[in-house]
Amino acid sequence: IGRAMTGVPDMTLPSDFEIGQMRLDEAEVLDLWATAEGWNPGIGDLSFAFEIDPQAFIALRRGDRMVGGGSIFRHNASTGFMGLFILHPDYRKRGLGSILWHYRRDHLIERLGADASIGMDGVLDMVPFYRKGGFRQHHLNIRYQGVARGSAPAGCIDLADLKTAQVLDLEHACFGSDRAGFMAAWLCRPGMLGAGIVEAARLSGFAIARPAKTGYKIGPVYASTPEQAARLLDDLCSRIEGKQVQIDAPDANPNAEALFSARGWVPVFRCARLYLGAVPDANLGATFGVCSLEFG
Repeated sequence: IGRAMTGVPDMTLPSDFEIGQMRLDEAEVLDLWATAEGWNPGIGDLSFAFEIDPQAFIALRRGDRMVGGGSIFRHNASTGFMGLFILHPDYRKRGLGSILWHYRRDHLIERLGADASIGMDGVLDMVPFYRKGGFRQHHLNIRYQGVARGSAPAGCIDLADLKTAQVLDLEHACFGSDRAGFMAAWLCRPGMLGAGIVEAARLSGFAIARPAKTGYKIGPVYASTPEQAARLLDDLCSRIEGKQVQIDAPDANPNAEALFSARGWVPVFRCARLYLGAVPDANLGATFGVCSLEFG
């Protein structure tokens, strides 16, 4: 890969560094880094995503050693997501992160096309940098953390008993873009717990929980009403009683905070959801938990 980085004026990668596609063993290192940063990734999240889209993982290396990395996930021909942007602490504040970030942005645009819609979640301190790179802040995603408590309510259906097409249709409508390949595989991962609500022969809400390095991550959660969201969470929490849970919810849903506060779950982290290009026509009012801050 050439040393001059497209879209980064007057910035050149030092001669002993290179950027290229990440190997699976390096993705496993990135997983360890994410854990060390306190991100508490879902168990197997990175290896799952690598299997779905191996071209999405980009490594910055010095010699044979990976010193930075990130993902540029392709959901479909015109929609993608940037995540997992980590530089090893020994290599920060040297301009390398900026080069790696711009390379990832430009490479994902090449994968998708100039009219692509690209999303990302970024820490608040970095928003000015991302804005200079063409991204616009849309809303905040807030991470709530607590302990799973709940009794299994009547009326919820195990997601495994529903037709996959039903789930994918609702997910498409709420996420605002088609990522059927990603979600169909996400639903089948080992350890996944899912609950759905069917009303008038139509799926009106569903929620998923997956094991994380600590406790469980919950997401996505889509529901037509706060009452439905509460029932879905009760169903999942009854199956993981006493475990730590984390859920990332858009602040654009005014009902999410009240729902989680009533359970004693507290906000522990905030990040900005930003977009380059068109913003997906997502139903954030029905979104009580996003799928993943790393992959959208």
